[in-house]
Amino acid sequence: MTGDWEDEAACRSRDYDPDWWFPAQEIPKDTGRAVAVCRACPVRVECLRFALDHHALTGVWAGTTSAERRQLRTRRTRLAG
Repeated sequence: MTGDWEDEAACRSRDYDPDWWFPAQEIPKDTGRAVAVCRACPVRVECLRFALDHHALTGVWAGTTSAERRQLRTRRTRLAG
């Protein structure tokens, strides 16, 4: 379940292919377009919070790859503990 923030997400535009956010491989070449859209997104913070809280394991969320989010979750856990 997401929040109202999702309605404001740049990725929801019909101008973008949804597959950009879930490429077959999360390598810079394949994620670059999604990351670029995310950089200007007005709800990037909310998107990242959602992805971290719900352990989004795949795709680009808030301009981050799954590997980057794993690192962020690790840091978050260390700071909280």
